[in-house]
Amino acid sequence: MIRAIETKYNGYRFRSRLEARWAVFFDSLRIEYEYEKEGYELPSGRYLPDFWLPYHPQTYQGTHYPGSGEWIEIKGCAPTERETQLAAELAKHTLHSVNLIVGSPKGEPEWHKFHNSGHYFRFDTRPDDSLGYDTLFCFLLEITDMYELSDLGWLDYKNALDTARGARFEFGEAPHAKR
Repeated sequence: MIRAIETKYNGYRFRSRLEARWAVFFDSLRIEYEYEKEGYELPSGRYLPDFWLPYHPQTYQGTHYPGSGEWIEIKGCAPTERETQLAAELAKHTLHSVNLIVGSPKGEPEWHKFHNSGHYFRFDTRPDDSLGYDTLFCFLLEITDMYELSDLGWLDYKNALDTARGARFEFGEAPHAKR
């Protein structure tokens, strides 16, 4: 079995370079995150999600939300049935959506969303013909609204992907996220 290389970045010790690259991506877009915030005992077993993206308190259509967020789980290859089950259970248990991203910012990652209502969506990153954007960018648009980062656009997204793709961690190197 091939073992992932632990990687230090931004004060965290990530279990893999893949997770660290996604942290560079989030940092480049000024998206706050907490790494491995909390583990859970779920019906299918223990689960420690990779990232928690906390939202700022906001008011939407007259309703005040004190602060919420979403989980992000990073996978190098397609999730197993058990991993999929755990993600669905976490969404139901915590009442927060779980976004499972499969792949690297270097390639064309897939995006799986387990909504806390029990709904499940799977997207790939082929460009959407009607928008010209890939679905990962659509995910970014969804979360930037919650972060009040509406000034971010397609070029910011592409720059964040380039920064994450180019991140080097060998021999103590530390990437610098461009903000």
